Amino acid sequence: AYAKKEVSTSVGIDSFAGPSDLLIIADKTANPRFIALDILAQSEHDQNARVFLVTDSKKVADLVSKALSEEFESAERKSILEKSLKNGKIILAKNLREGAAISNLVGPEHLQIMTKEPELLLANITNAGAIFMGEMTPVALGDYGAGPNHVLPTYGTSKFASPLGVFDFVKRQSLLKCSSEGLKKFAKDMIFMAESEGLYAHAKSVAKRAIFAK
Repeated sequence: AYAKKEVSTSVGIDSFAGPSDLLIIADKTANPRFIALDILAQSEHDQNARVFLVTDSKKVADLVSKALSEEFESAERKSILEKSLKNGKIILAKNLREGAAISNLVGPEHLQIMTKEPELLLANITNAGAIFMGEMTPVALGDYGAGPNHVLPTYGTSKFASPLGVFDFVKRQSLLKCSSEGLKKFAKDMIFMAESEGLYAHAKSVAKRAIFAK
């Protein structure tokens, strides 16, 4: 991130990535042990990482809490996990639709849908960087094995940003050409806006042209 900051005024960069985050939506069919392992995997990045579990099953929530405690004992990055796990929450939702709504409010970098039919929930998801469907698709697969680009919008920025893509490497230019008729059509509004900002030379550059417009 510091290297990007140093060169950001000279070359294009993708983004200043914030702490990594994950939200898991799970139903009663999800494997609590897998969920606990994925929570630890994401939380071990750094002390500011955060993970949310949203489930409509209290039984799953309880079993995940138990599995987390058990897996923590053999974890190798305990000093980090002790801090990052405090950033996360287990949220009990009324149903999966509400779970999706909660996820959209968070706008996670990574979203895991660990439900019986994860594809059915996709229509309700609007804010997520990368979506991992099914309990056999951990975030680690995106990190190390497969999938689309894994440079993702972090810390809620998936509400307005997308994963790194081809267009991030393409420099474009805007092209404008206006006819006399077109300029005259919009002249009044442009003059009003320019004068409202106190930019009278802007307004005059339009007004004088509009006089000669056909």
